[in-house]
Amino acid sequence: MNFCPEVSIVDVKFNRIELSQLRTVKFQRRRPDHHVRELTTTRTHAFTLVELLVTIAIIGILLGISLPAVQSVRMAAQRVDCSNRVRQIALASTTFETAFNRLPIGKVPYTAAQFPNKTWMCDLLPYLEQSSLWESSKFEYSINANNHVHGAFFTPVSSYGCPSDGRTGIAQITYGSVVALTSYLGVSGTDSATANGVLISGRGVRMNEITDGLSQTLMIGERPAGPDNWIGWWYGGVGTDGLGSVDNIMGVREINPGGVSHYEDCPAGAYTYSPGEFHEKCDVFHFWSPHSGGAHFALCDGSVQFLPYDAVMVVEQMATRNGHEVIAGF
Repeated sequence: MNFCPEVSIVDVKFNRIELSQLRTVKFQRRRPDHHVRELTTTRTHAFTLVELLVTIAIIGILLGISLPAVQSVRMAAQRVDCSNRVRQIALASTTFETAFNRLPIGKVPYTAAQFPNKTWMCDLLPYLEQSSLWESSKFEYSINANNHVHGAFFTPVSSYGCPSDGRTGIAQITYGSVVALTSYLGVSGTDSATANGVLISGRGVRMNEITDGLSQTLMIGERPAGPDNWIGWWYGGVGTDGLGSVDNIMGVREINPGGVSHYEDCPAGAYTYSPGEFHEKCDVFHFWSPHSGGAHFALCDGSVQFLPYDAVMVVEQMATRNGHEVIAGF
């Protein structure tokens, strides 16, 4: 007895096709789309050597164009910062004059009984937010008159350094000594021996002595320290003559008396206002700055002027306190 229903060959084939299609659909539904995409092979395009060289060349050109611009902006910012520091010192000087009815003594002689070798910059410390350093200095003077062993001798003061000269921000070594440098000197006049300026050795000048006018008389000027750090100390600099010349005060036509160690081979001068270089040691005998074209000078009224190097005659006329020069443009 046959219990199997009769099935035609066509029905079997149809059922097999339908079953296979259903299996295919189920298989495809189980397979995620991203897997299908992963099975697809793609070809990436790589850089050729020529394209790489061209890209490097373009980057080099862009860097060549941008770096000088960045450097120019940086130098301009340093020049502005330097001008502000000179202005701070000038205002501190005028504040000191208001308190004591005279400007600071440019340099106290080393033979003085009180504060020997003290510079005009020491007197300004309380007016530059450095009162603690000044009090410490006075205490050390009471113990030892040799200020070359004082703590302030190797303590940098940010207001006394141009940002374009990184040496002023950290103590420097020179011939076995550790010192702190300055970028700014008091203008002592034509030269330190003549002492016809406003920051001179031995005494403080009163404002009524400046008959040429406060706005037409130089008080402070730029000049970086020497390349060996032997010249340009803000605290206790002896100078070429023991009176601070070239160390912390200087004339605009300074001379080299030949008495300073390591600088005996520099010409006698006179040295005039002109460009200088950090590596040229004889440039310590005249005013100059790291800035292009000139240097900053503070006047006795507290203002600051950037004077170009071709104004050398104007600088020499403005250096005296009572020369009665007629200065055009000022």
